[in-house]
Amino acid sequence: MTVSVIIPVHNAEKFFVESVLSVLNQINNNDEIILVENGSDDNSPDLCREYAKKFNNIRTVSLGKVGVSVARNEGVKLARNEWITFVDADDKMLGGALDCISDKNIPADAEIIIAGYSRDEHAESHFDGKYKPINSELLARGVLRFAKYKKRIQAVAPIDDYNNWVSWGKFYKRSFLTENDIAFPDGISLSEDTAFCFQAYCAAKHVYGINSVVYYYRPNEQSAIHGYKKWLVDNNEQLINKLEEYRNIRCYDKSWARDFAALYVSKTIDICNAMRDERYGETFDDKLSKIKGICRLSHIKKAISICSFKSIVNGKKNNIFYGKGLLLLKLKWYKKLIL
Repeated sequence: MTVSVIIPVHNAEKFFVESVLSVLNQINNNDEIILVENGSDDNSPDLCREYAKKFNNIRTVSLGKVGVSVARNEGVKLARNEWITFVDADDKMLGGALDCISDKNIPADAEIIIAGYSRDEHAESHFDGKYKPINSELLARGVLRFAKYKKRIQAVAPIDDYNNWVSWGKFYKRSFLTENDIAFPDGISLSEDTAFCFQAYCAAKHVYGINSVVYYYRPNEQSAIHGYKKWLVDNNEQLINKLEEYRNIRCYDKSWARDFAALYVSKTIDICNAMRDERYGETFDDKLSKIKGICRLSHIKKAISICSFKSIVNGKKNNIFYGKGLLLLKLKWYKKLIL
């Protein structure tokens, strides 16, 4: 089995060497690392070129400021090998992580292999050689509403409510991605992994989980998921609309309605919360017009009407926040949502 490791690189010089070496130290001569540099302002472009010249199985391409979705998609296009995995340039692959791809017992029909991750950089990967089949529909529903399906998913894979919907820590058959047009959505800079994983799970027929931690996730205060970003409002709206598009193309089924509703409503509440931040700017009338426009969308309107308080709660600490937000949406008290 051969693997292409795709690493999007953006202002990553601080952890670049550690990240790349964590992969380089365990790949064989037929594997490859693809560095996709996308508009860095630091020394990352020079580092990419330096390592590509130094090592035969490292390739690099520079795309300018195109965003992580386009960078990963370009990496998939350039990939030559049977399997693909993604690594963020501020994280690293744990030692022994690629054993599950080189293992002779890998199921012949496998399209996705899901492993675990750690926030401890000293963690080690211990693969027991066992592959447990996972229901792909269960995983897709878990992207929408993980809490409901948590126990069933965790019975066969080391998945939590974070890495179920991120692209890293998993291995994808390249032919599966290309033949099913699975790609990261352009224009979405946060939760683009959510859309990617949802597509992949909906299209997959054979997914396997392994009881092994293969990836180190480094909490990074400079990453897109930390801090306030004005563009998160439009980002979340685009994410909802993109998932609705995938829903109609890949998995439209009435039994999924409440799972979709829970996600759409929670993201809409997050939009309102972001608008309340004084850094968002805009006039009150503009914000009110924006949220009214979102709530008039047919799929959002329906989601609000069928979403229950039980389904919207994502955890004890969010009971009041999301419960109150859902009530205000149902009553159309938009002013209270953004004041």
